[in-house]
Order: sequence, then C-alpha cells, then structure tokens
Amino acid sequence: MVGGDPRCCELLLYNRAHIGTADENGWQEIHQACQHGHSQHLEHLLFYGAEAAAQNASGNTALHICALYNKESCARILLYRGANKEVKNNSGQTPFQVAVIVGNF
Repeated sequence: MVGGDPRCCELLLYNRAHIGTADENGWQEIHQACQHGHSQHLEHLLFYGAEAAAQNASGNTALHICALYNKESCARILLYRGANKEVKNNSGQTPFQVAVIVGNF
C-alpha cells in the first residue's frame, strides 16, 4: 500500500486478498493508503469492503490520517463515500481539529 501500480492492488483485492490487517499500531491498509496519498488504492479498498471508520491504536480514522498528512484527494474520496467527519480520536479530536492543530488548512 505504500506504492506501486494501482492495478496490482486491484488484482490482489479481486482475488480475495484479506482486508483489515493491522500492524502493531493498529494501522490498516486504508490508513496506509491515506498517509501516502494513494487515492486510487483507496478507491479500490473502499470498493472491496475496507472499513472507512476503522480506527488505529490512537483512535485515528483514515480521515484523521488525511488531515494529519494533508492528503486532500483522499479526504475528498472518504467524505464522498460517507466517512463520518465527527469521529473523535483518543485525544478527543475530530479530523478537522487535527488538521487545524497541524496547520493543514
């Protein structure tokens, strides 16, 4: 999820690659795609059933990650697909508040 051809991502998902695998910090594929701004990967993940509301160990959703890393295209996709912009992380912050704190307006 940190690079590569989106067609490879789609091929893996089409052939039933497991979605929702988390690392030691609770980051799933959807978090990784947003961190790196891979909007096409994100589209594929959502199409094949990735959970937009998945939270990592800090309580951050993919939308929080977009706000933190200033990935506007991924944020637009998530919002268009119905991601909840009011979810708070473990620090009690919404994605909008995270964006303001880090200066990503």
